[in-house]
Amino acid sequence: MEKRTELFKEYYQEGNTVRTRVVERPLPDEELLLLPPEQEDPSAAARPRRMPRLDPAKIGAFVLLTALSVLLAFGGILYLRLNASVMASRTHIAEMEKELAALKVSNELQADKMNAEIDLAEIYQIATVQLGMVHGDGSETIGYDEQLREYVRQYEDIPGR
Repeated sequence: MEKRTELFKEYYQEGNTVRTRVVERPLPDEELLLLPPEQEDPSAAARPRRMPRLDPAKIGAFVLLTALSVLLAFGGILYLRLNASVMASRTHIAEMEKELAALKVSNELQADKMNAEIDLAEIYQIATVQLGMVHGDGSETIGYDEQLREYVRQYEDIPGR
């Protein structure tokens, strides 16, 4: 078995000068460095290991990240609920618009049916013969200008000439 060696620098003093020289030393065998089984501490394996102390900065960062994660999850849930609510509202509005369109068509059909049943000649006959109404001529129409307002109130007095 060959011995392993290592080169070391060795410092020594010679008078008022420090000198160096290279010395070759043998390395110890690895087997010699190990303790024999009788000298090893048997209670070392049974002894519980100490937990390293936690750094307060790491605890603070953990708490901060946990709080941010909870807030992010809460915000995501709120967003999803709000989005579902908006989509339900849009669907409801679309259904109501369809219903409104159907009612408009139904009203127009009913109005056309009613207008078809009205005989304007019969109405004119009843108004002129039975009720004694006559057509007015242009001289019986009174017009006036209201310059203060853009509209006329229904029960307001009509200004005279």
